[in-house]
Amino acid sequence: MTKLAELHPLLPELGAELEATLAEALLTTTPNMVYIYDLAEMRYVFLTGEVTSALGYTSDEIRAMGNSVNSRLVHPEDAQRLAGHHRQCAEASLGDLLEIEYRVKHAYGDWHWISARETPMIRTGEGGNRYVVGTAEDISERRVAQEKVWFVSTHDQLTGLFNRAYFEAEVDRMEKGRRFPISILSVDIEGMRAVNEKQGHEVGDELLRQTAQLLIGAFRAEDVIARTGGDEFTVILPNTGAVSTEAIMTRVKAHLNSHNQSHRKDPLALWLGIATVDYGQSLREAFKNAEKKLYEAKKARTQ
Repeated sequence: MTKLAELHPLLPELGAELEATLAEALLTTTPNMVYIYDLAEMRYVFLTGEVTSALGYTSDEIRAMGNSVNSRLVHPEDAQRLAGHHRQCAEASLGDLLEIEYRVKHAYGDWHWISARETPMIRTGEGGNRYVVGTAEDISERRVAQEKVWFVSTHDQLTGLFNRAYFEAEVDRMEKGRRFPISILSVDIEGMRAVNEKQGHEVGDELLRQTAQLLIGAFRAEDVIARTGGDEFTVILPNTGAVSTEAIMTRVKAHLNSHNQSHRKDPLALWLGIATVDYGQSLREAFKNAEKKLYEAKKARTQ
């Protein structure tokens, strides 16, 4: 790494003021926020004016927040992760570079993503680090673009539910996790082919969208609801044992009845099948068992 002193022979016109002049020039021209953060007192002791253009606050306003700056500005979901990052900074070696992305409340009230790069600069007598110097960049537009790409790649365009690829990835992930028992519900729309043939695909698409909304209303935010085929939907329910499956089926049927009360001219009819696995058992096997039960219900109805 080139030190400032090594630049002196190359820039003799700056003379003894080289370091101060260069530092001021760098702070003035950098498009990012530059700051010094006190890890012990949890406050900013120095910030460049770029904080104003990025987050709507002046550097004086940020410093005046003192050790309440994180509780006032950092998104609650990111606060614990940022605290862990600061603990790493306190224990890092001089010269280490640590990075983190988190959300900060803009002066206008919306949330902005920033990407910060920090390195410790002064050690305390106890051997830890007291201060870090860092740069932060507003990456909100990049995060929005990334989230759009992620949404398109993981969601079904027609219904807005997760797609088959995401469902398969979640099955693999949950099989390695600890959220057992897990139940899987399979759902088919009755008579979908006939609707498409007789009334057109636009009517069929509307039935798919209605089914998606019905399922969203019937399940928890932590449940994974996916469109896994043409007229097929699958729901993964973590931490849900066999004793709960009857209540789940009852809840789905209640939502279906409520839906049909307000759609008497074009009611929905759904086939349902559910299966449960415990830790160590195959989720894919549960998926097959849920589909098997669904087809058994179909067969029993038509006999």
